[in-house]
Amino acid sequence: MPILALQIKAELENITELIPADADHTWHFKVQCTKCREIDSNVITMNAIDKAEMGSGRGEANLVMKCKFCKCESSADIVSKPVAYEIENNDKFATIVTVECRGLELVGFEPREGWKAKGAESGTPFEDIDLTDGDWADYDEKSELPVGISSIESKFVKVKTRNTIEKFTADAKASVAQECYALEQSLSTVASLPYLAARGIDRGLVLAVEASISQIGYGLVVILSGLISTLELLMGLLTGTWRCFLGNLADSGIPFLTNVGAEGVEAIDDLNGMVLGLFAVPFNGLGELIEAKMAAPQVGNLVTMPTLATRNIEFCDKALNLAPVDRLASDFGQWISYGIMTLLGFALVVTLGNMVMIWYHHRRYMTHVGRVQQQLREIAAESPGQTRISPALAEKPGDAIDNLDPEQTRLEAMRISHMVRHPIVYQFMEWSSKLLSRTDETKQNAYLWFTLYVTHPPAIVCLFIGLLGLTLTFGQIAFIEYMRRNYRVILAPALTDLSEVIFDSIQGSLQAASVAFSTEANAALAVVEADLNKAVFAEIVRAASDLNSTLVKVQATLVDGIPTVFGDSIFAKLVGAVLQCLLFSKLEMVERGLGWVQENARINLPRVTDDMLMMDRTQLDAMVASSIDSLMGTSQRPQPSLSNSMLFPVGSSEAQRIEGSISKVFTQYEDSLWRELPVYYGLIAVWVAILLLGLAGALARVILPSVPCLTDPNPTCKVCLSTLEPEGVKNIKRNTSAMVHFMHEDGRERNILIDCGKSFYESARQWYRYHNLRCIDALVITHAHADAYYGMDDLRSWCLLDKENPYSIPVYLDQSTMDTLSNTFPYMVDSSKATGGGDIPSFKYNIIEHDKDFVVEGVTFTPLPVHHGKFMTTGEPFWSLGFRFRDLSWVSDCSAIPDSTTAKISGSKVLVIDGLKETTHPSHFSIPEAIEYTISLDPKPERAFIVGFCHTVDHYAEDAKVRTLDSEGAPEIRIAYDGQRFSF
Repeated sequence: MPILALQIKAELENITELIPADADHTWHFKVQCTKCREIDSNVITMNAIDKAEMGSGRGEANLVMKCKFCKCESSADIVSKPVAYEIENNDKFATIVTVECRGLELVGFEPREGWKAKGAESGTPFEDIDLTDGDWADYDEKSELPVGISSIESKFVKVKTRNTIEKFTADAKASVAQECYALEQSLSTVASLPYLAARGIDRGLVLAVEASISQIGYGLVVILSGLISTLELLMGLLTGTWRCFLGNLADSGIPFLTNVGAEGVEAIDDLNGMVLGLFAVPFNGLGELIEAKMAAPQVGNLVTMPTLATRNIEFCDKALNLAPVDRLASDFGQWISYGIMTLLGFALVVTLGNMVMIWYHHRRYMTHVGRVQQQLREIAAESPGQTRISPALAEKPGDAIDNLDPEQTRLEAMRISHMVRHPIVYQFMEWSSKLLSRTDETKQNAYLWFTLYVTHPPAIVCLFIGLLGLTLTFGQIAFIEYMRRNYRVILAPALTDLSEVIFDSIQGSLQAASVAFSTEANAALAVVEADLNKAVFAEIVRAASDLNSTLVKVQATLVDGIPTVFGDSIFAKLVGAVLQCLLFSKLEMVERGLGWVQENARINLPRVTDDMLMMDRTQLDAMVASSIDSLMGTSQRPQPSLSNSMLFPVGSSEAQRIEGSISKVFTQYEDSLWRELPVYYGLIAVWVAILLLGLAGALARVILPSVPCLTDPNPTCKVCLSTLEPEGVKNIKRNTSAMVHFMHEDGRERNILIDCGKSFYESARQWYRYHNLRCIDALVITHAHADAYYGMDDLRSWCLLDKENPYSIPVYLDQSTMDTLSNTFPYMVDSSKATGGGDIPSFKYNIIEHDKDFVVEGVTFTPLPVHHGKFMTTGEPFWSLGFRFRDLSWVSDCSAIPDSTTAKISGSKVLVIDGLKETTHPSHFSIPEAIEYTISLDPKPERAFIVGFCHTVDHYAEDAKVRTLDSEGAPEIRIAYDGQRFSF
C-alpha cells in the first residue's frame, strides 16, 4: 500500500500560505489502475471527510472505485492534513497532502476552486481562490500591492510505506482529528447561535418596544379623554346647578331677583362655553401629538439594532494532544515485538538444539561406521570371502556374524543419513513407532511413513506460519481489547485539558457576544427613549402647564364674574361659597394631578441584561461532556444536552451507545485482523489436509517402495526390499493411473489421462518415453484424493509444449472433486491467485454428472459411481467414479459397488478393479473381494486387472496365485504393474 505525497510548485506574488479553505476540500486527481495499468479518462474526486464502504466488508475509504477495464476494486485515503504552500517555497516543490493508495496510483492533479491564502505583507485573507485556469490575480488594498498565483506544477512522490502499527496510529490520529474538526464546526455553530438569535431578538425587541409605546400612547389618550370628560362633567354640574338656581331667581317675581337671575343665566352660559373652549385647546393638541408619535412608532426606522458576527471556535490545533495515541501505538508495537521475539527465540532454540543433535549424532555414527569398517577389514583379512557381518550388530571388535548383506550396509547408511539430517524427529518417530506396536513391523513402517509424510518441510512451514500468524493475530486482538477497556484512562489528562479549552472557548465566545449585544441594544433603546421623552412627554408637561394656566384663568374668571353679576348683594357671597365648595376644590385637585404629571411625565423603556445570550452552565457542561464522549467513545447512554438532543433523538440506537473515534478505529483494526485469520487457518488447513491424506495413505496404500521399510535398520518388508533389485521391479507401485492411447478419426493420435496423482511425474519420466507418449489431450479424474489429482501441477510441462501457443488441458471431474480442487490448488482454478510469477498449468474444467455420459476426444465415457469408504462424521458414503469407455470398465478405488453401477459394468470385455491387500479394508476392495466381484459379473469380462496394492503385496506371488484361477469360461485375472500396456 504505497503512500504518495502530492507536491506542488508555484510562483506566489505578495501572497503566502496557499492551502485548501475547508477540511472537506475536494481534490481532483487522475488515477491509474496498478493491475491493468490503464489510466481512467475521468477526473476522480475525493475529500478527507466523506467515506465509502469497500467490498467484502473490508472497511471504509475516502475513495472506492472499480477500474473500467479490469473491474478490479481499488481505494485511497487522505492520510494527512493539508500543508500550506509558503512564499519561501517559490519555484520549489513542497508537499501539501499525502494519500495512501490501494490498487491505484495517482498520476495527475488538477487544482480547482476552494483555496485560500493571505497577503505576505499585510496578512489580508483571500478566500474562495479559484485555480481552475492555472493562475489567479487580485489586489491587496491594505498593502496596496498586486497579488497573484501562477506557474502551478505538480508531481507525486512515493513516501515510506507504513507498517500495520503506523497505519493504526495514523488512522486513529486522523480519525480523532477529523472528529475534532467536525466538533469544532458543531461547536462553532453553537457559539454562533447568538448571531442567529440576535436577529430574532432584535426584531422581537423592536416589536415589544413599539407595542409598549403604542400601549402607553393609548393609555395617555384614554387618560386625557377621561380628564377632559371629568372637567366637562364638573363644569356641567356646576353650571347646570348654578343655572338652575339663577333660573329659579328669575322666576321668583321679585324684580331685583328676577333681574339678577336673568343676567346670571346669560353669564353662566357664556362662561360655560369659554371654559370648555379653554379646556379643549391643550388637550386636543396633546392628543394629536400622542397619536402621531406613539400610535405607530416605527422604532426600527428610528434606530439600528445591533448585529453580531459569526463565531469560529478553534481548539483542535492548539489543545488536542495526540501524544498519548503515539504512546499507545508504541506500547502496541512493543508487545507485538515481544511476541515475535519470543516466537523467533523459540525457533532459534529449537534450531540450535537440532544442530547440536546433528553434530552429536554425526560424531556418534561416524564413530560407529568407522568401527564397523575396521571390523570388516579385520574379518576380511582373517577369512576372505567366507564371513559377513551386519554393521548394525557388530558392536565389538571380533564379533563375527554370517551372511553380511551389502544391501543391509546400504540401508544402514540411509538410516544414518536420515538420522543426521533430522535426529530429533527421527528418534521420536522410532520411539513412538515401537510404542505403537512392538512386534508388528508393518504397522511400524506405516506409522513411520505417515510421520515422514506429515512432517514434510513445506507442510511444516505452512503449519508454522499459520500458527505464528494465529498467535500474533489473537495476541493483537487481546491487546486491542485491553486497550479498548483502558485507553480512556491513558487519554484522561489530554481529555481533561481539551474539555477545559472547549468550555472556555464556548463560554468566552458566548459571553463576548452577549455583552456586545446587550451594550448595543441598550444604546439603541436609550436613543428611542430619549426621542420619546423629548418629543412626546415634554409636550405632555407643556400641556399640563397650559392646563394649569387655563384652570387658573377659569377660576379668576369665575371670581371676577360674581361681583359683576351679583354686585355686593348677599348672593355674591353665597355664590362664592358655592363655587368654592363645588368647583374650586375640584380644580385644586386637578391642578395637583397636573403638577404630578409635570414632575413624572417621561417613559423608561426596558433594558437588555449582559447574560441574555448566555447558556446555562450546567447545560454547557453537559454539552461539552457529551462532545468529548462522542469523540472518545462511551458505553453509557449520554445525558440529554443541547447537542445530542438535536443529533440523537431519545430512544434511538445512537442515543443508546456512541462509539467514539478512537473506539471506532479499534473496532476497524480488530475487524481487519479477523479478516486475516482465514489466511492462517488456510495454511494450517493445508497441513491438516496433508495430515488426513497421510492418514488415508497410511491406512490405505503407499507409494512403493516404502521409505520407512528401506531405512529400517532391521528390514523385514521383503516386498519393498525387492524393489532395489531388477528381479523385483514389478513391486514398484505408484499411484494408480492410466493413459488411454488411440487413433482419432481425424488420423491423429490422442492421449486421455485417467487420474494424476502424487507420483505422476516420476511415472511419466520413466514410461512416457518408453511408450512414445508426448502430449496429453485430456484428463479425467475419478475422485478428490491426493492419489488422483495431486500431480496436476506437474502438467504445466505439457501445457507449455508449444510456448508460443500454450495449451489448456480439458479436465473432466464431478462437482465435489472440483470444490476440493479449488480449495487445495486455488491458482489452478483462478490464475489471479497465483503467486511468485512462475508458470502455472492451464486447464479447461468440465463438470460431469454421475448419471450422464460425456464425450472426450470422440470417446464416450459412462460414469460408474462407487463407494470409496464413508465419512467418519456422518457415515455417508464417499463417492468415487469409475468409467466405462468402449469395452473397458475402470474402477480403481472402491469399497462397494451399487447394483445400478454393476449393470453398467456388465458386458465389458476388460475390467480394471481395485484390490488393496489380502484382508478387508474400509475404503478399498481386498484382492479376494475383487476376484469375487469379477467372477460374479454376468456376462463375465474376458480379462481383469487388479490394481492399487499396498506395500505388503508381492506382485509375483499374488500374480501366480490368481493365475491358478484360470479355467475355461472364467475371466483371465492378472495382477497389474507399473508400465503395463494392453490393447482392447
